[in-house]
Amino acid sequence: VPYRWEHFISLLQTDPKEMVNTTPAIIFPDKIAQFLHSDLSGWVQEYVNYGGNVLAAFDSGTKDKNLNFIDKAVFSENTGFNYVLYNELEDRKETYKEASIYFKDRETSDFFEIPYGKVFKNKLVSYGYPNLKYTVCAVSENQPVHKNEIITESVYDDGSRSPNTILKKVGKGNFLFVNLPIGYLKVFGTDDMLIRSFIRTFLFKIAKIPHISSAPFNKGGLVINWH
Repeated sequence: VPYRWEHFISLLQTDPKEMVNTTPAIIFPDKIAQFLHSDLSGWVQEYVNYGGNVLAAFDSGTKDKNLNFIDKAVFSENTGFNYVLYNELEDRKETYKEASIYFKDRETSDFFEIPYGKVFKNKLVSYGYPNLKYTVCAVSENQPVHKNEIITESVYDDGSRSPNTILKKVGKGNFLFVNLPIGYLKVFGTDDMLIRSFIRTFLFKIAKIPHISSAPFNKGGLVINWH
């Protein structure tokens, strides 16, 4: 897939309608996109409305240029909930929480190409580790998120739930928010399944980016993972 890195300033200096013609998809990664200008929210809304596709991950747009937490995440209006609560929580350690991740249904986890061994009763698990939990941003809903837009939910130890991954159809485009540190897990951890599943689905099924097939001439193969 052809791609290029862009600074958010260059995006703001570009007409979002023109950007759609040359760039059908934009990804704001976790960790390295923590500082984003607040004007990007409106720009992204226009870009998506004209037919663009955006994936924003985890803590993108949650800090200022000095890397201090801001009061309201940049994409709060796009998602329908604030996902940076550092300045309003009594216990600031609750800014990030541990949660189990549940897909809406089996059809949805299949759409995002989650292997069968990684889902049990719609819950994300790991082979031999049924109580797998992920770090998520605590969220506060600005407005009710429609249940049809919720791909996964965060389920906490006390039984409470909050939206985790959401997919919104906006105008001619799509906005996908993933409240999981998918980049961090790939770079610093040992779990690259999530970043592969979410980005492949976003690029190939949602944004419909042309790409080289992993099965040339549609001839399938068999891979044996021998431990």
